[in-house]
Amino acid sequence: MNHQPQFYTRTSRPMLRLLPWRTVVINEHEFALHYRDGHCVGQLPTGLHRLWGRHSYVVSLDRRRQLLDIPAQELATADGVTLKVTAQVAWQIMDPLAAITRDADHHQTLYAAAQQAVRAAAAAHPLASINAQRSAIAQSMRECISVTVQGIGLTIHEAVLKDVMPSAETRKAMAAVAFAKQEALASLEKARGEQAALRALANAARLMKEQPELAQVRGLQILSEGLRAGASVVVNTNATGLLPAAR
Repeated sequence: MNHQPQFYTRTSRPMLRLLPWRTVVINEHEFALHYRDGHCVGQLPTGLHRLWGRHSYVVSLDRRRQLLDIPAQELATADGVTLKVTAQVAWQIMDPLAAITRDADHHQTLYAAAQQAVRAAAAAHPLASINAQRSAIAQSMRECISVTVQGIGLTIHEAVLKDVMPSAETRKAMAAVAFAKQEALASLEKARGEQAALRALANAARLMKEQPELAQVRGLQILSEGLRAGASVVVNTNATGLLPAAR
């Protein structure tokens, strides 16, 4: 039998089997950057892909909207009041290549930018106006963070203050002020009631002076109330008429 050696060209299938390869799956919620020999050669679409060569790999990033929570930190307001503030930032990767190549850690950069925005927002407003100006503060924080992270491929959808917690001393002082306001309102209402009662008495006195018959009618009313209550009655013959006697 004549055995002759077989030679394969570059396109022959047995030669391709000798090359290292692997398969990767790209999900719909991922950015997939294809690197070969340390260079980004493109972005892979969603689906199943086969990578050839030992130095071919994929870097994946989440393309979905994400939330970053800023834990409580003690800050000073514009009027010097110390409080603890928590915040939340909604962000998303728009340029994956910029997020990888222009910043060593885009998560850390985003976190630092959010912290600075919270500090600036607290320092620009007094304590009394923070709750009333939450919308304006949120817009200011979003713009401040966007300026920092737009160069690394991130976009900021929303930045808000979650909790504003004054210190124990501040809460005690605020409670004292609120209590004083309530006491002042109660005193004002009491004075208004007394003034109304005095005006009613003055009007009654003026009517009785102008119409003496009203005094007789009022006396009869008092007499009937006393009789219903079981009081004794005497007849007075002077000009004052009938008056109820003491029980």
